[in-house]
Amino acid sequence: LAVVGAVIGSERLYRFADGNPAIALRGPAETHGLAQVAAQANFFSLNSAIEVDLLGHVNAETVPGPDGRWRVVGGQGGLGDFVRAAVASPGGQSVIALPSRTPRGQPRIVARLGGPCTVAASDVDMIATEHGVARLRDADWGTRARSMLAIAHPEDREALANEARRLGVL
Repeated sequence: LAVVGAVIGSERLYRFADGNPAIALRGPAETHGLAQVAAQANFFSLNSAIEVDLLGHVNAETVPGPDGRWRVVGGQGGLGDFVRAAVASPGGQSVIALPSRTPRGQPRIVARLGGPCTVAASDVDMIATEHGVARLRDADWGTRARSMLAIAHPEDREALANEARRLGVL
């Protein structure tokens, strides 16, 4: 049974979903509710982000526009709900996955977020890039910063480490 909060797509999809006993349309309290989702043992949450800072704070909502103002490119959706539920689930895990750089070569592992904090570092379990996985659950600031440096783009690590020392997290 697939429990979903919405069905969005083509006419063919709507015909498939209409009256299908394998699909249950439910409200947000059931599809995103912490108690409901965390009650599922081994719940695994996989989400993406725009940028993550050295402590593990996640921005999944905005990028800087040409004028320096935030340009909204995504909403919070269920990101925070699923991250917290996965960590609360017995045996659960949450991963935020993103490339270490944008297609234009800008770092996505940053010293400080350039946009809003969609998920607080205290809720983050793991961050993954093509350079590895940073396990942040229950880690102190120094461990967090060193773990994030290890998965940052190799060409960004020295500048990030210098900034981490300046900020007092290393």
